[in-house]
Amino acid sequence: SDSPRPPTPPAMLQAAATAASDKTQKATFLAQAINGYKRPGKPKEAWAWGWAVLSNRLEAQAFNGADEKAMEARDRFYQARLNVLKCRLERAEALPQDREKELQKAFDYVDFTFKTHSDLGGPALRKQFDKLLKEIEKRQNKPVQKGIDGLKEAAEALSAAG
Repeated sequence: SDSPRPPTPPAMLQAAATAASDKTQKATFLAQAINGYKRPGKPKEAWAWGWAVLSNRLEAQAFNGADEKAMEARDRFYQARLNVLKCRLERAEALPQDREKELQKAFDYVDFTFKTHSDLGGPALRKQFDKLLKEIEKRQNKPVQKGIDGLKEAAEALSAAG
């Protein structure tokens, strides 16, 4: 089926966050886009997955084979991971008091994704991860933004030491 996918709940929440002028509302939408949500008072109803949950749910299918379904799941897995990073960066700006914490969570998320799937979905996606990681490092005021190369160096240093 070549019909376009309807927007996912996290994509709609991410768009709502972008449109929100109130920073608290923006931060709430972004948190829901990352983690999903349940309707208050009705925990068994209207659960929407966020990007993080979506990527975790896709992971097994994405890396279990190389058929068309697995490759599509893999692409959606990486897109979800990239969207988590974009949401964390926006959230860091919306919540100055949580800025450092959000940036560190974003950094750790790229690091974990790199450690578990070092190809990062191939050259095009790897470039996107690298660009976002350098942006995170820049906002963390790191003197040098190494991006994915920095993660690679750290991993190699660790294996050499072990």
